[in-house]
Amino acid sequence: MGWHWIVGIVVLGVLILWFMYMYNDMANRQRRIDEWWDEVDSHLKLRHDLVPLLMEKARVLMKDESDALDRLADLCGKAETDSEDEDLEYIENGLSIALRNFKRSARNHASAMLDIDFLKLMGELVSIEGRASSACREHNNLVGEFNVSIRKFPANLVVGFLHFHPREMRIFAGPEGEGQ
Repeated sequence: MGWHWIVGIVVLGVLILWFMYMYNDMANRQRRIDEWWDEVDSHLKLRHDLVPLLMEKARVLMKDESDALDRLADLCGKAETDSEDEDLEYIENGLSIALRNFKRSARNHASAMLDIDFLKLMGELVSIEGRASSACREHNNLVGEFNVSIRKFPANLVVGFLHFHPREMRIFAGPEGEGQ
């Protein structure tokens, strides 16, 4: 066996190792992206569980805001039953806006601001939305890094072959309405 064969085998071995590294790196990045979106989703589910409790308490305290509460209940119900991602993202953002408006209205009701249970529920809601917003930001950061990495040379030579495609960033209206 000549030195040409040895060099060829070494080069082939390096290419195989590089290919394996690229695959594992891209798969790990996609896994992290999915984990962060699952984190957002779990916070949104907590929010769905909390909103009916908050509305029940608010109906007693804020009788004159029944239209806003009905809109909130409608959006919460749609968010729990809708299965298409695009519609769900639109509904979740609508729910965030409705909750923001509801919180603004609640601050103007003295009876709501004096009720300890209502204030605890509102605090928990703000905390959940803050965590969801942070998780969405992290998800989008990872998506941005992933999308850039699959366009860079030499990764761009193999990512199509490995079936890695750009991922979409998500928008979550967040607790104060800033798009993430």
